[in-house]
Amino acid sequence: MTRFITDMGGPLVVTASDTGEQSNIGRYGVWDSKGRRKPEVIACGDDLDALQAKYGPDLPVHPLTGGTS
Repeated sequence: MTRFITDMGGPLVVTASDTGEQSNIGRYGVWDSKGRRKPEVIACGDDLDALQAKYGPDLPVHPLTGGTS
């Protein structure tokens, strides 16, 4: 089982295309393969310490950066 955390650099707000409703999904995402071929997000939040306390303090944190190629 492979787990890791992604860091979006700030809270991420998404907007539903059908209703226009906005939701904050948090700065950090915890990913886990759970026996699948590719990982899935199992938790999101803005508190890295809390996520590490729950899912593992030694999980690697991967900062994600935007930009153009």
